[in-house]
Amino acid sequence: MEYRFENSIGKLSMLVARSSGKLLEFEFRKEGIDINPSEWTCFAFINHYQKITQKELASRTGIDKVSINRLIKKLQAKNYVEKTIDTYDKRKQIINLTNEGLKIYKSLKKIAGESLGKVYEKLDSKDFETCQNVLKQILSNLNNGLSEEY
Repeated sequence: MEYRFENSIGKLSMLVARSSGKLLEFEFRKEGIDINPSEWTCFAFINHYQKITQKELASRTGIDKVSINRLIKKLQAKNYVEKTIDTYDKRKQIINLTNEGLKIYKSLKKIAGESLGKVYEKLDSKDFETCQNVLKQILSNLNNGLSEEY
């Protein structure tokens, strides 16, 4: 396959991700919630996986450990997340949403759904599903290739 920058999946997916993040940050701030795209990513992963370690969060989000640590500290300062010691392994700290964090997450999720729903509304549902499946397959191929090569 010949590489063409103007239509590359990497370029297009990066632009979509950045633009989506900017849209969400704008919509969150419009509602008086000071959350940036990286913090929103952490919120979503912590909520989805419930009790997750900092290392697992870094791995699942693809955000480096130092940046994850910084994000968690910012979310802790806002009283949105808390760290607790794992009952089975005292060396691990589990990250959870606080009650305030859960409340904010529900608001953010609603705003994200409404905002991105407007972006996606003109897409045919089959095309949207196909796009999701293709991106999942590309991600799987990348993950398999990276684990084999590196």
